[in-house]
Amino acid sequence: MEGMHVIHFFWKDLSPHLILHPVVADGLSLSHPKPSLIQVHRLSLGEVWNYTVLPGRWCVGRLEEESYLPCPEGRVLKEFHICPRCRASLGKPTLREIFEPEEGCEGEICEKPHVVYLAFYGEKMKVGMTPEERLLKRAVEQGADAVGVLLHLENRREARAEEKRISKELRVPQALPAREILAGMSRGFKREVIEERYRRVLEAVGGEEELTILRGYPLERLSSAPSPWKGKRIHGRVLGAKGRYIIVQMGGPKAINTGKLLGRVLVEGSTKPSLEEF
Repeated sequence: MEGMHVIHFFWKDLSPHLILHPVVADGLSLSHPKPSLIQVHRLSLGEVWNYTVLPGRWCVGRLEEESYLPCPEGRVLKEFHICPRCRASLGKPTLREIFEPEEGCEGEICEKPHVVYLAFYGEKMKVGMTPEERLLKRAVEQGADAVGVLLHLENRREARAEEKRISKELRVPQALPAREILAGMSRGFKREVIEERYRRVLEAVGGEEELTILRGYPLERLSSAPSPWKGKRIHGRVLGAKGRYIIVQMGGPKAINTGKLLGRVLVEGSTKPSLEEF
């Protein structure tokens, strides 16, 4: 069965893109008629999707700036979209370096200057940390409506420690539930409200930065909050995208978490009906 393997989802400025690789699926086996071929699809408002998502999740392989190599083992995965072998070959940070650098961080990312930031989703806020050079890109990837720097740190270990401290002492969450992020897509926010909340946290940590408002996400005005998409069929008009979510009109706005699409295979039209969900 011919389909498209979802390799990557990314933002370029405020334009969302999917990278797809043509494959042939036979049960839990994937073949690659054109191993090096990839397609970069820029999402457009109003385009119509009609896909079945096949059961199974396969390693996305090795995508670099100028080349693509499918996973040599064709690994079927349960949780993540890339196997340890392919991840290591790309020199990507380990999960420990990403989430708990204090326990050991030796990669390139570890010694880069970092910032601890406050991000708003609607009027809800969370604290985070990222390499200084990636602040605005990270905010867009997460679908933030506004972001501001709280502290500048010399490396990732120090940034993670300060992120935890601010979260604990000021009771600012390090993550928000998906339902709150999705609710913020239809509610909007009052600028004076989030600026005041940012000012209070900024004063508490001794920072001096301005809050940056992020506008221009390609998303139609929503009359209600999107609900999380589940199932194996995607059939509807694309209403836009924000952060990790693609919003599709399917009996109401549905939010497709692109993290759950990575590694999946999309087949145009419908296949045999299935009630299985993932």
